[in-house]
Amino acid sequence: MIGRLVVLALAGGLLATTAARANDPIRCSCSFGVGAGYSAVGTRAVCSAFTKDKACTIAFGGLGAQDQKLSELGVDIAAYRDSALKLTLDNLDALRLNARERLANPQVLQNAIVVYMRAAYLRQELDLDGATLRDLDEQVQRVSKEFAAPIADVFAGRSAPFAASWAGQSRIEVQRGAVRFVYRERAVVVAVFFQ
Repeated sequence: MIGRLVVLALAGGLLATTAARANDPIRCSCSFGVGAGYSAVGTRAVCSAFTKDKACTIAFGGLGAQDQKLSELGVDIAAYRDSALKLTLDNLDALRLNARERLANPQVLQNAIVVYMRAAYLRQELDLDGATLRDLDEQVQRVSKEFAAPIADVFAGRSAPFAASWAGQSRIEVQRGAVRFVYRERAVVVAVFFQ
């Protein structure tokens, strides 16, 4: 996968680690080193992204995680699929009604961040070894649980955007409607709910 760009209709997008700065707008897009000749842009809402090296996938909503990868993590595939579809439809409905405050709910966000990010990094095409995949997934679950309430406050406009260190070599960056998780300075996962 290294050295080529993969854009999937129902997959997540990747951002190069060097482009992941708290002041940069968080979007579902792919960004590579200067002169690499690669770029891709996804939707401005209801999308997710994962970046590692020169690989890039762009996902729509919570859809796109592969059954085999979900199974490796011990996830109930049918329940997960139902949850992913419901979260995606609820997100789209909130945007349709211009009711973004519905998305600023810590309980919803704790689950939705995991589902959206999994849609990006649980792709069959991404070559993540089992240990890295399990560690990344565990960190995404833990960071979404710990930061769900502060993220909801940013999404609702009650708090300013923020960035915070996580587990030593990782960090989370939050803007209104979007979350970026930089995993051990090796990969970036993005979830954009609205812009």
